[in-house]
Formats: sequence, C-alpha cells, structure tokens
Amino acid sequence: MKSEQYNISDLGEDIFRVFFEACGDLQYVLDPFTAKFVLINGRFTDVLGYDREEIESGDVRISDIVHPEDHAKILGFRPESIKENVRYLEGTRHSFRARCKDGIIKHLEVTAKAVKFGDKVYLVGSARDVTLRKKAEKKSALAQETLAKHNLAICSLVEKLRVGPELATKLLSSSSVDEVLERAANVFSDRRAFPFDVFIFVTNLGDETKVRARQIRGNTGGNIHDVLLQQFLQTEQEDVFEKEACLFALRRQDKKIGAICAKFAKREWEIMNDAPQVAVGVKNHLQAMCQDIGLAIENQLLIEKIERASVIDSLTGVFNRRFLDEKLDEEFRRALRYDRELSLLVVDLDRFKNVNDDHPCGHLQGDQILVEIADLLGQNFRDSDFVCRYGGDEFFVLMPETSQEDAYAKGRALGMRVSQHGFTDLATSRRDLGLTMSIGVASVATSKAETPHDLMKAADRALYQSKEAGRNCITAVD
Repeated sequence: MKSEQYNISDLGEDIFRVFFEACGDLQYVLDPFTAKFVLINGRFTDVLGYDREEIESGDVRISDIVHPEDHAKILGFRPESIKENVRYLEGTRHSFRARCKDGIIKHLEVTAKAVKFGDKVYLVGSARDVTLRKKAEKKSALAQETLAKHNLAICSLVEKLRVGPELATKLLSSSSVDEVLERAANVFSDRRAFPFDVFIFVTNLGDETKVRARQIRGNTGGNIHDVLLQQFLQTEQEDVFEKEACLFALRRQDKKIGAICAKFAKREWEIMNDAPQVAVGVKNHLQAMCQDIGLAIENQLLIEKIERASVIDSLTGVFNRRFLDEKLDEEFRRALRYDRELSLLVVDLDRFKNVNDDHPCGHLQGDQILVEIADLLGQNFRDSDFVCRYGGDEFFVLMPETSQEDAYAKGRALGMRVSQHGFTDLATSRRDLGLTMSIGVASVATSKAETPHDLMKAADRALYQSKEAGRNCITAVD
C-alpha cells in the first residue's frame, strides 16, 4: 500500500482555523492600539455569551469584558509604548475577572504573545476559564480559615482546662475561706487562660458583700457590670454566658454566696462564636470551676466550724481548756523569743457551789450565771485577749502584750463590775442575784516562769491568796 505524505505548510490557513476553533480554551487576537478583538473562537462566545459579530465588529471591547476593578491588571499598557508593554505581557500569565454578557462574573487565566503581522503588532492570546477552580480555592481557603479558628478555639479551651486541675489542687490545700477566694481570684486573673476585658469577683458571706477582685481593661467601662452583678446576686437568675457579660454563681447548699462577672476580649469571643461546641465547653468549664470554689468554701466553713467547736466551750461560747493549753504555749514561746509582755488572769466565782446546791433551779441556775460571767468577761477585755473557761466556774484570761500592772487594773475593774451585777434569778425572772469573784494575776516577767505551766501555777497561787484574804479581791504575783 502506497503512503502519501503531506507538507504541513500546504495546509496553510485551514489547519490554523481548525486548531483555533477546536481549542478548548478561549482564543483571541487583539489589536492593542484600539483594544478591539480582531478574531475570536467559538469557545470565547460560549464562555462569555457574546455573539461573534458584536465582538469582532468592535462593539464589545476588552474594557467591556474585563471587570472594572481589574482594568489596571490588563489595560494598564499605553499604545504609544507598545514595545515595552509587549515585553511585559509576552510569556506571562494573568488572572482577572471577566464580565459575561448576562452579568455573571467568571475568572479567566490569560497568556498573550506579541505577534507582528506586516507593519502591525497584535496580541495573540489564550484564556482559560478557571471559575470552578477559583471557587474551589476560595472554599478551601475558607475551610482552612475555619479550621484555624477551630484550632485556636480548641487551644483556648485546652488552656482553660489546664487551670481547672491546678485550681482544684490549690483549693484543696487552702487553710481558710479567704485563702480559697484569693487563690480563685488569682487563677481567674491569669490572662493567658482567661483573656477577660472585665473581671469582677464578689462574695456574699453572711451580711457582707466583698469585692475579691476587680479588673477593667481599656475603655470597657465596668459600672454596668457592677450593676448586673448585684442584680444577679440578689435574684435566682440562672448563669449567663453572653457576649456583653458572663455571670456565674458560687453556691453553698444551693444559696448564692458569690458570683463572677466577666466579659471576654473581642477576639476570644469571636473564636468561641465560630466554634459553638467550644463555647459550650468553656461555659461548662467555668461553671465547674465555680462549683469547685463553692464546694471549697463549704468545706472550709465546715472545717472552721468543727475546729471552732473543738476549742469553744459549748455552754458559754468562750474558748475552752484545749484552746488555752495550745494558745498559752504559743504565746509564751513568742514572749520569751521576742522579750514581749504576757500576763495571765485566773478567775474563780466565790461560793459558786452553794448556788448549784441551794438554789431551787440548781445547776440550771449555775449555768445561767456562767453564761452571764462569760459575757461580762468578753465585754471587759480586748479582742486580742483570750477568755477561756478552764472548768467548772474557773476562767482564765490570756493577755498578750500586757504588763502585770495593766492586767491587774483590768482584773480589778472586772471584779468591781461583777460585784455590782445583778444576775438573773431563774426562779423569779428578776436580775437580783449577787455574786463576787476572786482573781489571781501573774506575768512572765514577774513570775520568772520558764514554762507555760509555771505561769499557770503562779496565777493559781495568786488566786489562792485572794481566797485566803476573804474572797472578792484580786492578788498579783510579787
């Protein structure tokens, strides 16, 4: 079989037309001086929607197709310096938005080459419709941005979760309610974990509302948050987690004993807003931390109650013998170490046994007198003095930073007041029972005591001397 060879040059314009028209990309020839299209292929009309006649007639120019905001990219060349711009355009790739005849915007990626035909230079170019790719890229970028935001939100949540166990450990090792609240305030004030623009922490223990922490950053204000916090404390309003204010209650046995008011920094709130599940996690974590604080307060109050009960005399409400033994040892060592004054009074009611034995109400009457004596002791001495019931009708008063002379004066005033006091008679409900007391006074300096027991023995000796002197008097160690 005889084969026939063809010379490509023999095909001439026909083969060019075939390739030009059959190409899957937009093909064109552009006159750069007039910005008119000289020739376009069918794909050009298919993608952009213009008729070949309106394009090639010059009714529609490149400036009509290129999006106005992208004119600078494509139409920035000057015809009078065509050579310079041809060098710039040749072999380069440009992306721009094209406006279709129906107004739809498509993304084109264009390459162009300067070609000289006779005495004129034309731009022969090829454009590819990359609209779907641009949409995919945009979607991918949005997904990456969303993922980045979620990662930030997760990191933020992780940072907050980190301080939870730390707070629990600190709360468990606290030794008082004030220490619990101070440590909690410090944790919430850590801006790495809690980037608050507003943070106010108050407690309402008993009848006192106390601000434990208050931080206002920038021009955020804070007065409105103070008002919101007070309203929240005084009502049964549930916890709030909103952009302008987050309010969380500290509870003890379902009663609000404090609250936290916080406003997250704008960026932090935006991160949580973009990740609702993380926002829920943050809210739950803050509520759990507030529950931990409330539980720690409850535990400390219970511990303090137990500790207080162990050192308080249940009848009179003053300290008991156990407390005196511990406190006397502590204050005695401090007085010796720092060469400070320390005095001790011992008080014993005169003929108290007769009240229990002879009064119609017996020991009930005796108890009533002991309660009133304890009250008189509390009124007569300073808050820094320690009134203790040692047993029966015997009381001790430990007086730090007090000389024997000053302690004697206090004891003498107490004795006079008791002798003038009318005790309540349970049988008649009248306050006409009379009673006196004997008092002994000793100090570390005058007694030359070397141990707490020595000081107590010295005070007891002085008390014995008061009894021997006829009762209703006070004696100090010589």
